[in-house]
Amino acid sequence: MMPRLAVVTATFTYAEVERALAKVYDAMDAQKTAFRGRLKHFRKLGIPSKQPGKGARIRYTASDMFQLMIACELAEFGVDPKLIADIVKRHWDMKSGFFRAIEAGQQFPGNDFYVMIEAHIMSWAWNRKKSKRTATEISVSVIGEPVKIKFFKASDSKVFLDAVKEGQRFFVFNLSKRVRDVEQALKPGAN
Repeated sequence: MMPRLAVVTATFTYAEVERALAKVYDAMDAQKTAFRGRLKHFRKLGIPSKQPGKGARIRYTASDMFQLMIACELAEFGVDPKLIADIVKRHWDMKSGFFRAIEAGQQFPGNDFYVMIEAHIMSWAWNRKKSKRTATEISVSVIGEPVKIKFFKASDSKVFLDAVKEGQRFFVFNLSKRVRDVEQALKPGAN
């Protein structure tokens, strides 16, 4: 089992992290160069916060790896890389949002955590001033961002179904499953 985010014991080389993420995001062959470029772009934007120096090799923690995983997952939905970097940095700096959901999912593995991303990517530009949020929503930035993120447990799927009934649009993914996929891909011999 992968160490929880708060426990910094196991570390990984960049090559191990890249290989695991490439496997999870189906970029092992034809898309390897493009995927490597995507990860490099995230590093330039500060994801993860650890950056290699000149000639210095760094070891990546589980937390660093999961920052990149979240960045890749949000990129799958077409979220702007700069907004992705802001979201990931904020959640890790505040130890909230994605950080807490991953940690809770690892601590309580029997009930998967899902992510609901309410996106107003097109209409955000002309509706910025009307934006309102409830207390349960997790802020990704200042009021009026085009993306709002909420989490729910599989056992609480009514939260999602109620929001869909109200006519809202969401990107949804099983965060716990994605974490398990990355952990599995990091195991020795998991090529």
